[in-house]
Amino acid sequence: MARSCARATPLVSLLGVTELVTLSRQAMEAESNHPSLLVPFYGFALIIFFAYCCPIARLTLSVEKRFAVKI
Repeated sequence: MARSCARATPLVSLLGVTELVTLSRQAMEAESNHPSLLVPFYGFALIIFFAYCCPIARLTLSVEKRFAVKI
């Protein structure tokens, strides 16, 4: 599982973590920075990234196993 987590990091950076965090901050500022909104906003970001990165990481592992060169 550590291999898939290590590969998920570049996927997340490609998706634009900074853009999502910036948009979350702007939305929170528009709602007067209520602390109760912190968990829902960042929880949603976590779900989005997990839903995007997990299948790609698993697909990558299966493709690597399929086309592995045996020495």
